[in-house]
Amino acid sequence: MTASMLRELYTKFTDVAKLNELEYLNTPVKVKILRDIEKITVAGRVYEDLKAGSILTIFLWVGEKLVENHVAEFVDKPINLTHLYQIEWRERNNPADLQPLGKFFYCEARRAVRVTGSEEMGRKLLDIMTLRLMKIVQLAAKRIGGEVLRKMTPEEQVLYENIYGVVGEWMESVSPVR
Repeated sequence: MTASMLRELYTKFTDVAKLNELEYLNTPVKVKILRDIEKITVAGRVYEDLKAGSILTIFLWVGEKLVENHVAEFVDKPINLTHLYQIEWRERNNPADLQPLGKFFYCEARRAVRVTGSEEMGRKLLDIMTLRLMKIVQLAAKRIGGEVLRKMTPEEQVLYENIYGVVGEWMESVSPVR
């Protein structure tokens, strides 16, 4: 693989991750207002007479700004260390099968690590990534696709497709059977 091919591959990975992150930031979330607010303008939309305890459905990025300013809190709690341990346990105890993850799993996990600053969460996320990476490489090498792709995040699907392609090229170049 040439340097330009590696750069192109890296660009594919980062483009998919950035697009998924953008979509994630624009998903609707629920926040609970923490104090009475007469009027607030959020992303061009005006909210008036908000009472403490009321629930708003807004984009995640807007919710993050409200939470940062101590105006609201998220109704749904982010991924936590216990959740990551459960995911790791399922991946380890099903060595031949990828466990389904949500489309935004890596976005949510990165956000949780960033918000909490937890090194242990970061290490656990890397453990999960490593377990899944090994499975994805095996699936691509065995030329298995179809249903298993639904269990992958968008970032993993791009990885799988590229490994699948590289394995195919390699097999074609060294195989005596054409």
